[in-house]
Amino acid sequence: MINIVFSYSDFIHLKESGVCNDEDSYVFDLQLDMGFLSDGVFKEERLINSGIHSKWIDFDNQSKQLANIKLHAKEGYPLRIWLSNRIVDLCHLAFLCDELLEYNHSLTVVALPKTDIQDELIFHYLTWSEVNQERLFDLARIETVLTAVEKNNYSQQWQELLGDPLPLRTIINGQLLSVPMDFYDSWIESQIPLTFFPIGNIIGRLMGYQIGLSDSFYLSRIKTLIQNGKLIVEGNANSQNLKTKIRRKS
Repeated sequence: MINIVFSYSDFIHLKESGVCNDEDSYVFDLQLDMGFLSDGVFKEERLINSGIHSKWIDFDNQSKQLANIKLHAKEGYPLRIWLSNRIVDLCHLAFLCDELLEYNHSLTVVALPKTDIQDELIFHYLTWSEVNQERLFDLARIETVLTAVEKNNYSQQWQELLGDPLPLRTIINGQLLSVPMDFYDSWIESQIPLTFFPIGNIIGRLMGYQIGLSDSFYLSRIKTLIQNGKLIVEGNANSQNLKTKIRRKS
């Protein structure tokens, strides 16, 4: 079984839990939820031209990983995708379904539940790294083989994204769509209190809504709102770290 994980932190957690290892796994993360796709999936310009820069992405290595995954599919190896609740994971799934469509190969998905009830306690998950190891083994058994219709649907969604000039992906009514980079700005601004509060705490509150966005995205948009004069910084306006206190205008 070849495992495909869309986050390095998730992979480390899965490996430590014993459900994945270095020999049978690929960490495939191109940050496909952001950037102008017309600039090229494996091009750094896709992110830079939309105001995003991620030095940690090795695009050449990711391209080689995709080639290996396609070779495994061609040779008939079973592929298993670990899908978290991040929007970027769904983007990667749609991309892979499109890339692997020609092989008519079986594709298994282990989808992380958004809500999990254990001993009358309710847990909300965004990523696999949030699941304790004992529970992870139970969830790992819940696999779904994508039907041909489902794979075609994901492939079609990806093709539609390629033709859209907007730089940010989101999920609306279960469908992946491209939207402007400031799509969430009004909502983010509304969640910031009128009294000074640390940026880190605000991001934690935003993450609690389980929309599927990353903490780095929220930090980036908060910095943009500060630059645009929408938010007030306590003290040094150039200090914009997680401990910096901000508030919205009354």
